Amino acid sequence: METALQFDPPSCVIQGRHFVQRGDTWVDTQVDKMPGAQRIRVQFDSREFFELLIKYPKTLPYVTSARNVELALDDTIYEIRE
Repeated sequence: METALQFDPPSCVIQGRHFVQRGDTWVDTQVDKMPGAQRIRVQFDSREFFELLIKYPKTLPYVTSARNVELALDDTIYEIRE
């Protein structure tokens, strides 16, 4: 009889914020608590990306830790994609 092993997905904490890896994207666990939130897609390294950093400078460690990140800020989920 084979037993399937189940592992928790990779995760990390960056400056007190918890992220889990889902496929090729690192997802802020706060995203799961905001099912009806507006989602805005932002291209990594684009003008909009840098405007987001200017608006929310404390997000720099989160959005530069990986190329694909989903981050909850205020009432919005930002989907940063490569």
